[in-house]
Amino acid sequence: MTDIRSAIIVTFTPVRDGAELHGKVIGNIYGNFAPFPCTVDYGQMHDKWVPLVTHPELPFDAEEMWVEWSHCVESSEDKESYKVLVTVYTDGREPTAKIVG
Repeated sequence: MTDIRSAIIVTFTPVRDGAELHGKVIGNIYGNFAPFPCTVDYGQMHDKWVPLVTHPELPFDAEEMWVEWSHCVESSEDKESYKVLVTVYTDGREPTAKIVG
């Protein structure tokens, strides 16, 4: 069963060639300040990982590419704005941004 949806990856996430620990890391998507638009198949979710169906060009490629479901926010083409939660750390770590609405 497929359930293909537009999504935005809103934080750093590894991309694997299989779901969770069943696949090896083939690259990373950095989404902290430039959310990464893509299409994922929620119908094939496995161990809270979803396969990428379409995505902008990446410097790596594999037959299957999986990302963590918790790093994706469903997007809508007709949405004009998003609420973003920004976390700034006092210990010098990079700030993070997450779309929350």
